Amino acid sequence: MTEKTASAPVTRSPLVPEAKPKRKRAEAGVIKPPEGDAFLAMMGKMMDAPDMSIEKIEAYFRARKEYGDNLDRKSFWEHYPAMQADLPVIERRGSIKNRQGQIQSRHALWEDVVEVITPILTDHGYVLTFRPKVMDGKISVVAILTYRSGHSERTDPYEVPADTSGSKNAVQAQGSSTSYGKRYTAFALLNIVSRGEDDDGDRGGGTTSDKISDEQLQQLIDLAEELDIDKRKFCEVYGYADLPSIQAKNFDEAKKAMWKKRKKVEA
Repeated sequence: MTEKTASAPVTRSPLVPEAKPKRKRAEAGVIKPPEGDAFLAMMGKMMDAPDMSIEKIEAYFRARKEYGDNLDRKSFWEHYPAMQADLPVIERRGSIKNRQGQIQSRHALWEDVVEVITPILTDHGYVLTFRPKVMDGKISVVAILTYRSGHSERTDPYEVPADTSGSKNAVQAQGSSTSYGKRYTAFALLNIVSRGEDDDGDRGGGTTSDKISDEQLQQLIDLAEELDIDKRKFCEVYGYADLPSIQAKNFDEAKKAMWKKRKKVEA
């Protein structure tokens, strides 16, 4: 029977430094993609490749931005239905009158709209902003709805003629039309419903399809010239912003009004 002997402990030469564990790249300040994110993890591995070029790095950041934008967009639309469901029907307390004091149309007041929708948008993480601009005597308004994730949706520029009805000066005309544009773009972006008949297009509201056609416009222009009617004064009296802003449903009414006005002059 052979006797086992314990082996002597191995001693390291003081001239040979002890091997240190390899330091992970993440500890060296390299940004790692979130765990569980397969797409970003794959892109991170590409960054580690020895043949990585500037072009590949640029492609990586473009892809990462596009990926983030898609997440922001998804978050925007995931929360939009709940926000929209909380928006109430808004009463139409505003009205437009002609010089005879007759109400031509009714609409929701912009201050009523702001008071109602602002706290609801805030609670759901949304903010509504506008970009008004004056161009060629018209006010162009763009509504922008932004979610807390950073994604935004916006309307196309909505052009409104300067509201010169009544005794408004230039500044008041721009302010009135700007409020008008904000109201309509906000309604379109948020799908807000106001209570009552949608007849607020006489001053330039409504969609393009609601307005008179080019042929109908030309008929009114020709009729006004034939009857020697001042088109600007005619629009002021009957509550229109201008002839092109008249809604298609009011075309026949406008023609009759011109003939009626002419008969009064002849009488």
